[in-house]
Amino acid sequence: MSDNLTFGYAIPGYGTYEQPSAWKDIGQAAEEAGFETLWTGDHVTIPEELDYDEYQFGVPDWADISNPSLDVFGKFSYISAATDEIHMATNICIVPLRHPILLAKQALTVSALSNGRFELGVGPGWLRSEFEVLDAPFKTRGPHTDEFLEMFETVFENEGETGFDGEHINFRKTGFHPLPDEKPKIWVGGTSGAALRRTAEFGDGWTVVERTAEQVGHTRDRLMNAWTDYERDGVPEISARCRVHVGELEGDAPDVATVGDPENVVEDVEAYADAGTTHFIVGTMTDSLDEEIEQIHRIGDEILPAFE
Repeated sequence: MSDNLTFGYAIPGYGTYEQPSAWKDIGQAAEEAGFETLWTGDHVTIPEELDYDEYQFGVPDWADISNPSLDVFGKFSYISAATDEIHMATNICIVPLRHPILLAKQALTVSALSNGRFELGVGPGWLRSEFEVLDAPFKTRGPHTDEFLEMFETVFENEGETGFDGEHINFRKTGFHPLPDEKPKIWVGGTSGAALRRTAEFGDGWTVVERTAEQVGHTRDRLMNAWTDYERDGVPEISARCRVHVGELEGDAPDVATVGDPENVVEDVEAYADAGTTHFIVGTMTDSLDEEIEQIHRIGDEILPAFE
């Protein structure tokens, strides 16, 4: 049994509960249950007409122009005031959708308000329609993401006062204050060669969703090649998100999910640890806040202790 696996909890990114306090309730429940990190995704807006040419999972269930979603940084700021120790991480923040200075400011603000409990998961994005609505650089989204990560490093190297002269990002010297004592941990999402290279060049860890343990292991081998190419010490952290439900589930489970009694769930999670996962992210499959809170505590009581 792995004794170095930590756990995160994936907050729903879309839809809403009747009261905004639900996000506080979820954050507090996850902290009480022993989760170390809260994660949530990021889309700034959902256009009416969407282009899924590059999306490998088919049309996602959140793809509706009327589907409510909160800004990820605002949501985490709210939750940080109601929690004490649990970290918060974007999984992932689509870098090119925001001006780089604004994005850095948002990340540093949540870090300041949470006393350094914020971690920044990034990626270049894939939804062309969203880029078009926001007049964001779709064709150069990869290089743009690289330059942002390089720029973000210079913010800390220059103690919060820096300029940047890149091909896609340019600005004169300006301030980024308040600056936390340490740069937020950087997670990089994606499975392409560019994503793995980006992880090795700029990241502390690699994050992925909806992949089997076997797929995580195969990609980890590729990631380690890039990690070695960049002469990085140690090994990268790896977070993998999987839907989890302890007990009987009404309806069908997604293709990548673990459902059943605690022993079966623990066995499935152990397979991810064996594949190189260091941080397992739990996504639930519930229809109400009460059911979600119940699952959070049940996973905390019946799954997490097996990995202590």
